[in-house]
Amino acid sequence: MAIKTFSAGEILTAADTNSYLNNGALVYLKEQNVGSAVTSVTVTDAFNSGYRNYKIIYSGGVLSATNTIHLRFGIGATMTTTNYFGGAYFFNVSTGVLAALTDNGAAQASYAAGGGTTGTYVNIDVINPQLVAYTAFNGIFNQPPNGRYGACSYEQQSNTQFTSFNLSASAGTMSGGTIYVYGYRKV
Repeated sequence: MAIKTFSAGEILTAADTNSYLNNGALVYLKEQNVGSAVTSVTVTDAFNSGYRNYKIIYSGGVLSATNTIHLRFGIGATMTTTNYFGGAYFFNVSTGVLAALTDNGAAQASYAAGGGTTGTYVNIDVINPQLVAYTAFNGIFNQPPNGRYGACSYEQQSNTQFTSFNLSASAGTMSGGTIYVYGYRKV
């Protein structure tokens, strides 16, 4: 959809509003609050046929210790626990070392994101979760305060139309904050 520039004094019609103002790139779909000291959170009805690609953001929460955050896709409350391929590349600012963490057919995306006692850092773009095809995702990998910063890239290799996802801490618990789901508009 082309972007329209409105001029001073121009009449803004309902058609203009529907065509231009409602066609932003990201559309808010839902949010879910994270409880206190939970090991995981499942967000159901996150993906539907109205959108092809999605953004997941979890902010405002903390982990009980510095850990990675796992991601699984599912249908309803049932998560898929096979065929996660990918990992994270990161640099450690205190040592200057570049390293990789990988999954090869794992039960979850073990390095989808990170967090610690100072915050959670989940910012993931999900590609094709509603197609009968592999689902891919890419995100930012932050794990302060131990100083690991980088990116993750994964593929869930089953031809499944997913509707939900689950976030969990690799150890310990998650508390507070909100998980937001946005859809990338097709037009």
